[in-house]
Amino acid sequence: MAKYLGQTTVSKYVRQVTDALVTPLILNTFIKFPATREQRNIIKNKFYTKFGIRGVIGCIDGSHFYILTPKRDIEHLFYCRKHFYLLNVQMICDSECRILNVNAKYGGATHDAFISENSQANMYIQDLNQNNEQVWFLGDSGYP
Repeated sequence: MAKYLGQTTVSKYVRQVTDALVTPLILNTFIKFPATREQRNIIKNKFYTKFGIRGVIGCIDGSHFYILTPKRDIEHLFYCRKHFYLLNVQMICDSECRILNVNAKYGGATHDAFISENSQANMYIQDLNQNNEQVWFLGDSGYP
């Protein structure tokens, strides 16, 4: 006999798992940019070996996620041109699809280029390039 869980129960469990996954301990342990030149070189070499592209330390892209209507005073930030309420989430991963960075603080009304320009990822890549380490992100997220 099949057992079914009600929507309320499933929502409760999804919320508990999500809350556990976004704790600072989990995020800071598993989702982070490579901190050293050696770590970046390993990632760059894997990208080059797999895809023949030099200098890549991550693939970047944005994705929209439907959300419930947010609070009235901020709903305009999440209402996108497609007439839905969305989060515009930017994610960066390495050549093995390990997540290096997630930026989920902007609503669907925010353009990908704005998110990229104002992200921790942009500051990170700019700092590396200013220190003569020719690296970049590969992808289509309005990234300069």
